[in-house]
Amino acid sequence: MSTEKLDKLKFIEEQVKDSVITQYAPKVDTSLPKYFVTFPYPYMNGRLHQGHAYTISKAEFIARRKIIQGYNVLFPFGFHGTGMPIVASSFKLKKNLEEGDYSKKSQANILINMGVPKESLEKFIDPYYWIEYFPALAKIDLLKFGVSCDFTRSFITTEINPYYDSFVKWQFEILKQKGKLKFGKKIVIYSPQLEQPCAADDRSIGEDVEIQTYTLLEFKLVGLVENILIATSKPELSYGASNLWINPNENFVKFKYEDNIYVASEHCFENLKYQYMKTAEIININIHGSSLLYKEVDMYSNNVVILPLSSVKLNRGSGFMLSVPTINISDYLNYTSQYDESKLKPFFSYNDDYNIAKTITNEYNLKKKDIEKIKNYQEQIDEMIVLSKNYDTLKREFIKTHKYSEPQSMVISRSGDKCVCALIDQWYIEYGDKLWTEKINNFLLEFETYDEGVKRRFEDTSEWIGSWGCTRSSGLGTKFFDSDFLIDSLSDSTIYMAYYTIANRITQIDSKNLNSDVWNYIFFKDYPDFDHPNISLLKELREEFHYWYPIDIRVSGKDLIPNHLTMSLYTHQAIWEDPKMMPSSYYCNGHITLNSKKMSKSTGNFMTLEDSINKYSADVTRLSLALSGEGQVDANFDDSITQSLLEKLYIESVWFDSMNEKLKDVEIIIQYDNFYDKVFFNKIQLILKNYNADMEQMKFARAVTNSFYRMINARNQYISKEGDNMHLFRYFVETFLSINYPFCVHFVEYYKKLYELETLEDPIIYEPDLKLLNRSEKFEDFIHNFHVTYSKSKVKNKDIQITIYNNHHPIRTEILELIKEKIKGENILENLTNSEIKKSIMNSVDKKHRKVAGGMLKEIKKGIDIHGICYIDFMLDIDPNEKNLVEDILPKIINKKISTNERENGLEPIITIKVEEYPKSWTIGPFNPLIKIIENIKDY
Repeated sequence: MSTEKLDKLKFIEEQVKDSVITQYAPKVDTSLPKYFVTFPYPYMNGRLHQGHAYTISKAEFIARRKIIQGYNVLFPFGFHGTGMPIVASSFKLKKNLEEGDYSKKSQANILINMGVPKESLEKFIDPYYWIEYFPALAKIDLLKFGVSCDFTRSFITTEINPYYDSFVKWQFEILKQKGKLKFGKKIVIYSPQLEQPCAADDRSIGEDVEIQTYTLLEFKLVGLVENILIATSKPELSYGASNLWINPNENFVKFKYEDNIYVASEHCFENLKYQYMKTAEIININIHGSSLLYKEVDMYSNNVVILPLSSVKLNRGSGFMLSVPTINISDYLNYTSQYDESKLKPFFSYNDDYNIAKTITNEYNLKKKDIEKIKNYQEQIDEMIVLSKNYDTLKREFIKTHKYSEPQSMVISRSGDKCVCALIDQWYIEYGDKLWTEKINNFLLEFETYDEGVKRRFEDTSEWIGSWGCTRSSGLGTKFFDSDFLIDSLSDSTIYMAYYTIANRITQIDSKNLNSDVWNYIFFKDYPDFDHPNISLLKELREEFHYWYPIDIRVSGKDLIPNHLTMSLYTHQAIWEDPKMMPSSYYCNGHITLNSKKMSKSTGNFMTLEDSINKYSADVTRLSLALSGEGQVDANFDDSITQSLLEKLYIESVWFDSMNEKLKDVEIIIQYDNFYDKVFFNKIQLILKNYNADMEQMKFARAVTNSFYRMINARNQYISKEGDNMHLFRYFVETFLSINYPFCVHFVEYYKKLYELETLEDPIIYEPDLKLLNRSEKFEDFIHNFHVTYSKSKVKNKDIQITIYNNHHPIRTEILELIKEKIKGENILENLTNSEIKKSIMNSVDKKHRKVAGGMLKEIKKGIDIHGICYIDFMLDIDPNEKNLVEDILPKIINKKISTNERENGLEPIITIKVEEYPKSWTIGPFNPLIKIIENIKDY
């Protein structure tokens, strides 16, 4: 397979790599507006992959856009090593090497597949070697990718970096001083193997899983010593339980706690053991569910029977499920399919109906298979019950009952053990503080997130985030004050954007001379109130911080909304207590799939950034990432689309090469030699207008569609019309390079140099002549119709007659004016599809013309979709130059259609063009002439 096209693009990248990557170490320049971009520093347990690249690209695109606009742009890049993942991986590797395990999923094999030589594997047993090795590779990959990052400000986290270590300790001192740090017993997701909390970054499965808390009810088995446990989120419903459900095919455990014997699922026992039953011991690990069937449970002096239901899962709750058939449709259907409903126990009456589940089931003929219907009707029942006068009284009875917690779903630590919920002594940050939450909620009202859905997720997170355990007992990181605890990997990462502003120069100070006074002066105070050997440097660092801060945009994956991103807002507010220091905006994107499948190393559907650059080139990777998706919706990096982009960018390079000599001495002069010159220029203006709006909204898929595809299409259409205005081609070249600078930077830098352009500037946008563009499209429709009519005509000696009209058919004008009046307002498109408005339009039109009106409504909707709300005005507008345009263009088209033989024999068609005031049909009119192909022009 030929690699000629890929080789050409890689050659371009190689030629300009120095100019692309060496110019970004911005300094304070108060004469320029600043723009500060950040991306969450990646965790250094491997190579950067396409998931990293997708999010990095969003930050990169906006950074380069701002560079073109004349901003002083700072886009620093750091590397994260805090937490357990690296330590867990080094443990696994040590075990692999001791056992000689190089199997597919082994840590040893994973490292080898990342390019680590087998003989170097032993070095990775030391977890600190990882954060020495992988940041260097990440930087190499990012430089090849062409990022505009300032790597002079790069740093790594953990205590191995004494400067960042000091910064994090200062941050926690401030939080403690302001009463944000608390100590007490907290429920956390916990790794039994590591004997410490397992935060999101410490997990291999279940990164987004939260804690689920239930009320734990205890009831005695009738005639036996054992008690059963029921974990439920609605304990008040136990008063109406007619039975309990269990899965008869599963095993339960019997365990002793203090003087009591309990039966529950092993899953429940594992969690209770780390909560308030820490001394519990298993007596029997193999209690088969079938042995519990039909036993009775004493619930509030009523005997409730245990019945079988195979859908009950033992990996949630206790394995015993309350059944309240009178108010729960599923319980009612399951119960009555096996047992006599006369034994059902009423929960309480609702409108004198003690069995509302039965009433609704019968009324709507519900069956077990009607899952969605049952769900909807059950929600209605639940709302009725919550509003009942007795309900609050019942709920209050359970306030002091034991609470039981478990992970919402499976969580596996990076060490490989199953996590539980544990009640432990813990330092935590009280994000749930009411006043603090209120301040963040008020801030969120005006916060820019580029997506209302993203803003709602922040608002929701702010309401429930609560307290956050901020210490761990093992891993890598910064010591929590003078204890043996470490600050967790999310808590040490909430304000490091401030550290970026001084990271390039803080290392000029001896780390031993860093203390709270230093950090307070840099970030807070106007004047130093202490002596320091580097006081002049500290002043410069302070100025640097205040020049760059706050961050203008933070780009991140949406998965960090429930933790890091929200915690960052809270911490900024607590540390600075100044709205001017809060982040200006967040942009959150979805995850990325590879060829519509989840990326996974185990399945082989995985691609590193290095792989992508090698396979497609850096610029094609960038273009494809831009097109892959935008916003919260998960994106897809597609091989076939990326290969087509490679082809297209190569073809574009050939065209740019071919035009270099022709345009060498040509200046940009906006002048029009003909209709198509004017159309080409105005198409570019419309593209620029849309591109600008897209870039401001971070809509990069749409932006690159305009800057790349539509620009190329506009030029190709112009060339197809024999467009040859060299001034316009020069204008196209410089505009194309400017607006594609964010996306294919190597291509742009190469041709900027080839065309001897000193700088690239943000193009001036002239208001596009939308009427002209609409007419050009209408004229293209006419040309198309002419081709079809001419080709289909069976006349041998073809002559052509074209009738142009000065006005629309009166009925068409009347209906256009009527529609314009009826749909006016802010929501034109909504009004067009509003059934009442459409009905009003139809009723206002004579019956015999309603079919015409219906067709015109469809035509107008399509036109407004393309051209905007001014489309109707275009339709009503008349162009006096239409005849001149047809006279100019049509002979050229005919000249291409006739053969040499026809021309030599004098058989060239005679073209007759006439003008009439009104057409006889509403389907023709201005810019939609009547076309006739006739045998003999004399018959005209």
